[in-house]
Amino acid sequence: MKRAIYLGISLLLAFTPSADAATNNISQSSVTSVELNQSAKAIRIVALANGSAEIVSALGLRSSLVGRDIASSTTELKNVPIVTSGHQVIAEKIIALKPDVVLVDASTGPKTALDTLKSAKIRLAKIPEAWTLSDIDLKIKAIGVAVLSPD
Repeated sequence: MKRAIYLGISLLLAFTPSADAATNNISQSSVTSVELNQSAKAIRIVALANGSAEIVSALGLRSSLVGRDIASSTTELKNVPIVTSGHQVIAEKIIALKPDVVLVDASTGPKTALDTLKSAKIRLAKIPEAWTLSDIDLKIKAIGVAVLSPD
C-alpha cells in the first residue's frame, strides 16, 4: 500500500509546477494510471486541514475518511460525516468516530477541542497550509506521511 501511495504522490508531484516554472501543461494522457491497494487494516481518517479531505480522496483513500470539516463539500465527500460546527471542531463527534489520525493545520481549532483530542490519545497530524500552487506538493507529501505512519 505504501508503495502505491508513494507512486500516486510522485505522479502528482511530477506534474506540479516548480517555483521556477511559469507554466506547466498537463494532459489526461500524461498520467497512465494510479492504483492503490488497501492493507487488511484500513486506517480511519478525519480530515480537518483545509483541502485535506479532497487530497485523501484523490489519493484513493476516500473509504478511509470517517469525518471531515464543513468546507470539504465536493460531491464524493457528501456521505462523510461533518465533525465541525461552522469551522469549529467538535471533539466529541471526532472521538465517537474512533479515528487513527486527524489531519489538522494552523487554522484548525479551537485549541481546547484539539487538547481534548490529544487527551483522548488521538493522533493529530499537522499538515502545512497551501496558499499557492507551489505549496501543494508539501501538503500532499505531509498527508501521505500522516496516513501511512503508524504513530
